[in-house]
Amino acid sequence: MKVVLCCGSGASSGFMAQSIARAAKKKGIPMEVTARSESILESFLEGTDIILVAPHLMAEREEIARRCAPVLTVVIDRAAYGM
Repeated sequence: MKVVLCCGSGASSGFMAQSIARAAKKKGIPMEVTARSESILESFLEGTDIILVAPHLMAEREEIARRCAPVLTVVIDRAAYGM
């Protein structure tokens, strides 16, 4: 599974991407997780199964989903993102 985490600059989501990848590995789930800036998402869609959007970009979710269709786009729960 290929997951792209989307945030404003790609910096804060980098830490979350590493945490998700470690958790998936522990559970034996094959997963590639990368963090990217919202502005360059289209360059990373090939083979992507899901885009996880940082909660601070919730207002842009529909636009991101439109630009990145047909890849599933989901906003990460604010509490989960903060942990």
